Amino acid sequence: MKIEVQNLTKYYGKKLALNKLTAVFEPGIYALLGPNGSGKSTFMNILVDNLKRTEGTILCDGTEILSLGKHYRKRIGFLPQKAGFYPNFTGRDFLYYICALKGIKKDKEKMVSQLSEKVNLNDVIDNKISTYSGGMKQRLGIAQAFIGEPELIVLDEPTVGLDPKERMHFKNMLMDAGKNSIVILSTHIVSDVDEIGKTVLLLKNGQLIKNDLQENITKELEGAVWKIEDKYLDYVNKKQIIKTITEKEKTYCIVYDKKQPIKEAVSQTPSLDDVYFYYFGEGNQ
Repeated sequence: MKIEVQNLTKYYGKKLALNKLTAVFEPGIYALLGPNGSGKSTFMNILVDNLKRTEGTILCDGTEILSLGKHYRKRIGFLPQKAGFYPNFTGRDFLYYICALKGIKKDKEKMVSQLSEKVNLNDVIDNKISTYSGGMKQRLGIAQAFIGEPELIVLDEPTVGLDPKERMHFKNMLMDAGKNSIVILSTHIVSDVDEIGKTVLLLKNGQLIKNDLQENITKELEGAVWKIEDKYLDYVNKKQIIKTITEKEKTYCIVYDKKQPIKEAVSQTPSLDDVYFYYFGEGNQ
């Protein structure tokens, strides 16, 4: 599958949510990063034909997705930011329901059992969803997005409510899926994609400001990330300080500046987390 997005634009009334976004997606894992209100969820919902666009085109293997209709949607797995469930369904019933929506009949029992095992829901898969914790519901949402081995998997904040062990299982699922499918996920937890997001897209105020390999984006910050011991803060423009860290009972500030702010500043190897801080001024501390 190849997805080509051209000049995708979305207005909510007079508010511009997406501004002429253009990108191409082929099998692999894509990390969509940006602060709240940047347009990530809007883009994802338009991409899966769940929301009308204002302008632009989306081509799937050269054909506009609006003309493909259900034949396009059958090739998609989607986890929205706020997934809806039927509380009186069991987890198994819900996954069977998604199979029915996608027209999957062959080997559905085996598929559901394998997915419930992958997301560690085997012990509760026959319990009603009303008894599930938030983390269990999130894992069920992840499982339904992978039903039928979709060619396009779109995941909006998929790791919310998952513990570190479950996040590791999820990463393994993504890496397997990314070998043959297009996987696009948005997250505020940068560490979730630091090792697996080969291509990174940065969205800010509806504008796509970066779309490149992760290694290229982080390399651009070489020589711009500095660690400064807090005792030197009086000599630094405090507006430059983005985050603080503690090492061996000492507090340091990380400063982003294309020039060395003071001679005591120590250059740091940039990470994807630094990219997030640099462009959005916020992140995970």
